[in-house]
Amino acid sequence: MTRRRRRGLVVAGAVIVVLVVAVVLPFAVPPLGLALWRQAERVRAGAHCGEIAVDGERLAWAEVGRGRPLLLVHGLRGEITVLLPLARKLAARGHRVVLIDLPGHGRSAPPRQPLTIGRAADIVLAARDALGLAEDVPIAGHSLGAWIVAWISLAEPGRCGPVMLISPPGLPFDPPPYALLLPRNARDAARALPLLFADPPPAFPPALRVAVAREPQASFELLRSALTGRFLLDGLIEGESRPALVVVGRQDRLVPPSIGERLAARSPRIAFASIDRASHMVVWEKPAELAGLLDDFLAQESSGASSGS
Repeated sequence: MTRRRRRGLVVAGAVIVVLVVAVVLPFAVPPLGLALWRQAERVRAGAHCGEIAVDGERLAWAEVGRGRPLLLVHGLRGEITVLLPLARKLAARGHRVVLIDLPGHGRSAPPRQPLTIGRAADIVLAARDALGLAEDVPIAGHSLGAWIVAWISLAEPGRCGPVMLISPPGLPFDPPPYALLLPRNARDAARALPLLFADPPPAFPPALRVAVAREPQASFELLRSALTGRFLLDGLIEGESRPALVVVGRQDRLVPPSIGERLAARSPRIAFASIDRASHMVVWEKPAELAGLLDDFLAQESSGASSGS
């Protein structure tokens, strides 16, 4: 064997080792895989990222696109990364989408105080102000984030613009077991997939271990506050004074679509829309269709506000 050939084999072997490590290591070390996933999605979305300090909490934030500002809030066990597919579609429609990680979620620091729906609502408003967004900026929330946004619009109607509630809870229903709401292992994560997706993706255990590597404590606190009944929208949503839109996936098996229908039916200020072949994670399954509904709603509200002025 010639010296050149030996050298070529060594280089080829080194390349193979690097490729194997690059593919295997993120799944073997879930926190590393989670960090790489976040970075890859931020790059893909062209997101500008940073950190802010609000109300004693350190929050990560991201911004996608240019144009009309819109604030986007994630749900239980969620984070900015989960909403980037929707943010990209909204950016393509001329919006500047600003997203935050709630305390203890994504890249934000753990909360310094117990995290409840009411406390989360205060933090969202404080983050909005710290990021230089106007009080009338539209706010959209997904899942428990929608409940937080609804609480903002009801508790602080003079401090928010139009609101959009995607796959919202907020009224009583029988939830799935804790293990499926906040899975801690790949087996429970696989069992939760049919609740989240109309057409569940393959249950690839290494990828699921990465998905559940996120710290769950803050989400447990939020879930406990939801289950106390203290923040239920019963008796409150009827007084909704802000323009609002509720959007659900018709095949949602986590939060029944009837919850969204009931919320919308309780106030003439709330419009309702549904998306077929989508479940609770409509933000991933149908981001383009969802972005279209949100954009149309905001265009109608803007047109109505202009004609009324």
